[in-house]
Amino acid sequence: MTATRHRPALLALLPAAALVLAGCTAAPGGTATAAAPEPFDEVLGTVDLGALAGAPHPDLSRVQVLDVAALPDGRAYVLTWGEAVRLVEVLPGDDGPEAGEVVDLPALHRGAALHRGADGGLLLAGSDGEGPVLLTIGDGEPAERRVAGTGAVLASATSPDGGTVYLSLAPVEEQGAVARLVTVDAATGEVTGEAPLGDGLDPRARAYQLLPRPDGGVVAVISNPVTGGARDWVAEYDAGLEPVVAPFGVVAAIGATEYTEVSVGAAGDGDLVVLTEVRDGRQVSVFSGGDLVSTVDADLTGPVEAVVAGPSAGLVTLSWGRGGADPVVVTLDPATGELGEPLASCEGLGGYAALDLAADGTSGVAAGSCGDSDVVAVLVG
Repeated sequence: MTATRHRPALLALLPAAALVLAGCTAAPGGTATAAAPEPFDEVLGTVDLGALAGAPHPDLSRVQVLDVAALPDGRAYVLTWGEAVRLVEVLPGDDGPEAGEVVDLPALHRGAALHRGADGGLLLAGSDGEGPVLLTIGDGEPAERRVAGTGAVLASATSPDGGTVYLSLAPVEEQGAVARLVTVDAATGEVTGEAPLGDGLDPRARAYQLLPRPDGGVVAVISNPVTGGARDWVAEYDAGLEPVVAPFGVVAAIGATEYTEVSVGAAGDGDLVVLTEVRDGRQVSVFSGGDLVSTVDADLTGPVEAVVAGPSAGLVTLSWGRGGADPVVVTLDPATGELGEPLASCEGLGGYAALDLAADGTSGVAAGSCGDSDVVAVLVG
């Protein structure tokens, strides 16, 4: 694995968009005020990373964005998957974002994801042909730790302190096993716990998304094909993988009778935010401890690729495809369905597959495709 420095990629700065909600403001003299994080009010810029991401995988037409990570110092990282698997640094330059270092990674499967490590660095969890693996990304070469066991990593999450990694593992079919969750010590790669997804699930069920619980433990979003097609279920587990909320179908829980597209995220307080597709938009439902708290309508038509908590209490931020139009980043109040003004950063068709906010809520990054470009990264603040 090698890390090489590249010249900045093509920069395409976009005009700032003003939010209806109050945003980041500056004090007299141009110094930013030290206020609590508020909804993002501008696109800081976008950078084309297609040349650095390389060629697509032979089975796909585009390079895929697997994940992104936003750091409090304004830097961001984009994990791309194609003929090569690469980690591309994005730096906040004086005139807008620019590409930084590019790290070539092993031939990881598509379930790989980025997390903030306990030491403030980056931790990558994924799998290759030999099984699960953790990579610590810092100065110098990435440090690799093999994780005992078999099965591809479908999703991952970390504990609030970064010391524990939760992995969703697909079963190895010839072993006749079911999908399972494991806990791993982030520092050593040692497996510290293991559990099946839970009772009442089809043997083909898979946890395709993991969300951390603020008090430890993890939420699993599960594809459970009990009636022939994929159905989205949710279950919650404590830090020891003991069930906290038994698996339940989220579409049935909100009273829908037919399968619909579902997007799931976690609010900062641990509540779950579920967006379900309806005829003229989406319904936004909030679950707490497995119980339905509220359901409201939201004017969202088109795919919602990601739902993340923040930038301030009570809000979530979305990567939204806008029904085939240019993709945007937008805030949502899940209690009311109210949207902030969308932050547009792409003048062509595309979609942002990944979204992340810095831990302090002052900035964020989205990445995906835009027009003819396979990979763009967009910084907002």
